[in-house]
Amino acid sequence: MTRTFTLLPLVFALACNGGGDTDTDPGTDTGSDTGSDTAATCDNNGFTAASEEFTYTSFYDWTVYGAASGSDVPWDGMTIEWRFVDGATPGPQITTFTGENYETCTTCFTVAKGCTTTDTCQKMFLAESGTLNVTSLGNADGTDLKGTLENVKLIEVTIDPTTLHSTPVDGGETWCLDSYAFEGVTL
Repeated sequence: MTRTFTLLPLVFALACNGGGDTDTDPGTDTGSDTGSDTAATCDNNGFTAASEEFTYTSFYDWTVYGAASGSDVPWDGMTIEWRFVDGATPGPQITTFTGENYETCTTCFTVAKGCTTTDTCQKMFLAESGTLNVTSLGNADGTDLKGTLENVKLIEVTIDPTTLHSTPVDGGETWCLDSYAFEGVTL
């Protein structure tokens, strides 16, 4: 079964066939993290991708890495967005997350928790700290996308569906990833 889900206005498709990587890229996807180093400080730790997709969207001029934890409800999803139209640049780069707002970030990392339908998730998390090291990034179909997330802490936020402005949730949950790698080709 193919599930298309919306995390805010960004739409991307993830093939969720009950486990295993189902994307069509020829890369060696390694999207997983145990979260062992930060378990004491975060409510949620690590992420293991059951399916991944690497997409360039010319309409928005964005490249997106998307992953889902599985096909069973509820499932969790993550996205890394490079918004070229807003100032992101292609090529190797290191991004340090410093609490950017979802409304204005040009490189954005989010995790959605407890998704039950194509656009309904219990909680949304936005990167507050950590590093994204990208060794290959293009802004066209058929380009390599490869990188790692290191020591990332995400905080629970609400995101206004009209303005995309994110607001931290008082007393909200946190999500940590010690190290998470991804590699594929954009479609």
